[in-house]
Amino acid sequence: EWPLRPGEIICCGEVVNGEKVMEYSTQNKTVHLQFKNLVLKKLHRAADRRASELVTEEKFSVYFKCMVQSPYKESNYQQPQLQDTRLNLMAVSLPVTVTVHGSQSPAAEATIFWDNCFAPLNRESFAHPGAQPWCEVKVRISEWFKKSTERGLSNDALNYLGMKVLNTDSVDDLDNKLVTWQAFAKDTLKKPDRPFTFWEWLYNCIDLIKK
Repeated sequence: EWPLRPGEIICCGEVVNGEKVMEYSTQNKTVHLQFKNLVLKKLHRAADRRASELVTEEKFSVYFKCMVQSPYKESNYQQPQLQDTRLNLMAVSLPVTVTVHGSQSPAAEATIFWDNCFAPLNRESFAHPGAQPWCEVKVRISEWFKKSTERGLSNDALNYLGMKVLNTDSVDDLDNKLVTWQAFAKDTLKKPDRPFTFWEWLYNCIDLIKK
């Protein structure tokens, strides 16, 4: 179950320049660091990945470990056991994908979009979110579109997208129909027949608007 415990972390890559000393800010009383030269040197992909699963669908996480030492100060602490307290903290990032070429970016971003939007809490590892009703999918698409282009989508535009991804000519009960991952990012569009997926088409539309 999520979150993972330290003993459940499986190392599948080698990171270079992954250690830093945190700096303390007296202005806002926080500590921070920045990895400017972080490099993923090696990556071991899952050997049992199904043939239908692309590398852009394989999800990883960045595992952060931090040791914080709190020096004993008599004016603040009265209990001897708090002297030189050391805290070992950990955090796991949201899912990330690893690609080797820019042409893989659209498919990789589809994986992250679907996971970030629809993954349930306390799921088992990175279990793939199942089919979602269009009423939920369209809200996420509109939010992403607005963030990318600084404008949202009208109801007519969302209905048009819904008919495309669901392969239908009618808006009747559109909101309650389920959108599968297969239809969203893997199957090519059928009405009319196109050599690209719904996600590839939408991704490139947004990319064109941004340019």
